[in-house]
Amino acid sequence: MWLIFVAIILFNGFPPAFVALNRALLMSLFLVLLGIVFRGADFVFRATMPIPRFCNGLPNLASKATPFFLSASVGAISTGHLQINESGHFHGDIMPDWLTPL
Repeated sequence: MWLIFVAIILFNGFPPAFVALNRALLMSLFLVLLGIVFRGADFVFRATMPIPRFCNGLPNLASKATPFFLSASVGAISTGHLQINESGHFHGDIMPDWLTPL
């Protein structure tokens, strides 16, 4: 709930910052979204049909990957590793900018 609230406030209040952060954190936010979708799909499929044993690790991986990528995004924003200029354009590589350690 708070994630949607923050995204809507950022989108409506600060559109250039929203665009720059989405461009800078494209891969990380995509992996967060993928983890959320796989976790939700696991709840639905387990309630309606039997799941093969080899699929048991997928929700476990999604549960661990989603907070990791979300915290890597927040860490990249808070440390200033993202190369965003004054006009709000991102000038950097989408992979190593959010993977740098704190």
